[in-house]
Amino acid sequence: MKKKSYLGFVGVMVAALLGLALPSQSQALTFVGTRAGILQNDFTDWSQLGPSFTIVASGSTALSNLGLSVTFSQPGGSNFERFDQGNPWTGNFTPGDHLLWNGDHSSNITNITLQFGAGLFAVGTQIQTDIIGPFTGTIEAFDSLNTSLGLFTLGGNSTLNPDNSAIFMGVSDTIADIFKVTYTTDNGGFAINELAMNTAGNVPLPGTLVLLGSGLVAWPG
Repeated sequence: MKKKSYLGFVGVMVAALLGLALPSQSQALTFVGTRAGILQNDFTDWSQLGPSFTIVASGSTALSNLGLSVTFSQPGGSNFERFDQGNPWTGNFTPGDHLLWNGDHSSNITNITLQFGAGLFAVGTQIQTDIIGPFTGTIEAFDSLNTSLGLFTLGGNSTLNPDNSAIFMGVSDTIADIFKVTYTTDNGGFAINELAMNTAGNVPLPGTLVLLGSGLVAWPG
């Protein structure tokens, strides 16, 4: 037990120094910090919900490019709104990006839940809060029984620069057991852009996490 705890501590310290997101517990699930890392073969473009400023009800469903259903919701059933980067969203996405915004909730912790019509190997998107300044993003994944597969957190900084610097938060697994993900931020409402999805498999473990090996797997306790 002492050896496991020590390895876990070393893994956390190395990951922290490298700026990596950390898992809440030992899981097969891994964090993906880039869109390329999803190895996507499918995607969901939010422009299908209407032009910028379109109000969209919580619990609505969009379709991926390959026809997979993606149902999006948030606590309390508050409406979403479709925005584009630059019209009117003035933030860190690429100009013209089609966004889904969960509404301005001031400084309350908010989330977006995405439920998929089939299990995914990997999924992710960029996120940015509507309040300028630092924030912490969280992504948690669930299987078909609504059992948590694990969660990761990552720090971001919301600015007015349309430079594609919005943080990317994704997850991958070795089997297609990701049926739902929930994104949460701790500083206001937030928007997400195009959803990258992998339904085909062959998602490699992030190289840095593999190098950390047992340091991350041997979580204390």
